[in-house]
Amino acid sequence: MSAGAIGLIAAIREEIRPFLRLVRSFERGTVGPFWSCRFVLGGAACILVESGMGRARGAAAAEALLAGARLRWVVSFGVAGAVRQDLEVGDVVEVKQSYVLERGTLGGRRPLHELPERARQAAASVLLSRGARLVPGTAITTGGEQAADTGAEIDNPVLEMETDAIAGACAARGIPLLGLRAISDSPREPLPFDLKERLDEEQNIRIGALLGDIVRRPWILPRLVRSAGNARRASENLAAALYALVEALPGS
Repeated sequence: MSAGAIGLIAAIREEIRPFLRLVRSFERGTVGPFWSCRFVLGGAACILVESGMGRARGAAAAEALLAGARLRWVVSFGVAGAVRQDLEVGDVVEVKQSYVLERGTLGGRRPLHELPERARQAAASVLLSRGARLVPGTAITTGGEQAADTGAEIDNPVLEMETDAIAGACAARGIPLLGLRAISDSPREPLPFDLKERLDEEQNIRIGALLGDIVRRPWILPRLVRSAGNARRASENLAAALYALVEALPGS
């Protein structure tokens, strides 16, 4: 990898696939134990890594990516849950800072790098054409919690599971980290199950537990279908914004 390369990290394949459909041509591989792919976008070499869910995997994937490539930028992306009602499903948050939420307490603020203005405008424009917005906000990294009292002073808080760990790895190496999170659920469009209770000790979703929910509460099936549609819309908007952003990054 050259000095102008761009690294990208997302947790799960469902967040990655819509973006790769836009990229079209890429080469699959691995970075350490992590699935990855390489491609060229906007004239820049890019390497994308699938981390898996949770802080530990996010940190490990970031370390593997940073150790194996000379990067100009790293972009962390994925879906997230809005804490407040201001954001709509499909909106994309430019993450300005991250916090960790542990035992109901926020701590460990980390600033992320500002989006270069040309890249911000490119992402905002493509989202506007899709009826969505690019807004500044804050990533609250949790272990799967779906509610948080973040305080009124924090702009557009969203709940996710990896950003803070990735930010720590990038800060330690002096690599600027950009963050994008698309809204897949919110207080008005909540997940129909408690995510934290459906994760195992390694932060994997327990499919059996979800199936058990449907068997015991078949009336939630329409809500699951709606939730899946919301996640798909969020991921597709995110893919379009990310593609435009990467093309417009300085050095691309």
